[in-house]
Amino acid sequence: MGMMTKIMDKLGLNPKKVSKDVTVEPKKEPVKKRDMKRITKKPKKKKKIAIPEHVQGQIILRVDKFNRKKMSKRHEKYYAEIKGKFIYLMFAMGGGQLDPICRLKYTGDLENMDFAIYRYSSEKYDPNELFFPGGEFVDGTLEGAMKAGIRAYL
Repeated sequence: MGMMTKIMDKLGLNPKKVSKDVTVEPKKEPVKKRDMKRITKKPKKKKKIAIPEHVQGQIILRVDKFNRKKMSKRHEKYYAEIKGKFIYLMFAMGGGQLDPICRLKYTGDLENMDFAIYRYSSEKYDPNELFFPGGEFVDGTLEGAMKAGIRAYL
């Protein structure tokens, strides 16, 4: 017994025995080489679906053709900016500033793309907005999107 325990015992104070909780850590087993590969392997990145170059050329030609046919008497002109799987259609106004109109998502078919109109109120493209002037022209094509853009913003 320790000195403190003897003194407390003489005074009639029985100290409660405190048991020490001993935590036993589990034995670490060595990591097997095949398991190490699973632990250190980086997750695969999703492949970005980019529009193939030959399709990009078709897009530019179709936008130019639309500008010659439908926009020749106007001061505005459509421009297409292609980023990844998206085609951003914009107007070039008289001052040369490009104003966003809509966005098409390439799905592998230029005749069946997903459409999103640009909303200036939120400064975002909205794929759920279908009720706007020109919405009836949206048919999954570049030409339909450009017709809708004319009606919606000009």
